[in-house]
Amino acid sequence: MSAQSPARRQIRDACEVGDGNAPGEPMTVTILALVAAPAAVGAGDGAPRANPTPAADGRPRRAAAVQRAASWRMAWISIVALLTARAVMADETVAAGRTLYVRYCSACHGAAAEGDGMVGQLITPHPIDLTLLAERNGGTFPFDAVVESIDGRRTVRAHGAPNMPVWGEILSHQPTPELSGETVTRTKILAITSYLQSIQRK
Repeated sequence: MSAQSPARRQIRDACEVGDGNAPGEPMTVTILALVAAPAAVGAGDGAPRANPTPAADGRPRRAAAVQRAASWRMAWISIVALLTARAVMADETVAAGRTLYVRYCSACHGAAAEGDGMVGQLITPHPIDLTLLAERNGGTFPFDAVVESIDGRRTVRAHGAPNMPVWGEILSHQPTPELSGETVTRTKILAITSYLQSIQRK
């Protein structure tokens, strides 16, 4: 079994339902570095070199062309692998977010996030339909605003105690042996938000 990356372990550990973006180089920077890499192939120590005098049959020129083509091929393979890994991470985050949503949010907002949970029917005003957040925001899912709303610690609540729990405060008391309470909080809230983004009505 292959070892999990730190980012995967963080999502697994922080989002695990039980008792209780990893930092890295931007994807664009990594891809640009890979795309630029072929240009440096064969450069060695960077000292200038005179172009070899091509033989009558053009073999040195053909060999150089083959080397460049192979370098570009490897660069594109690396890019595809990185993008695939990113997609897998996104899928895992959404899956973890769904599990967390069912545990923390479905009683009020409903299993399908349409605001029809059993507890939600007893609350006035009723919880909103979370599948319409993008539609109500001009077609763009308000990711940051949803994160802050779920967290609740920096959101001004109107008219006394809020109906919605301040999840940022609650989740901050669920640290793991490897992760601080704040890291767990942010990871779980980001996972829930990613799940909500994935179920927006088109």
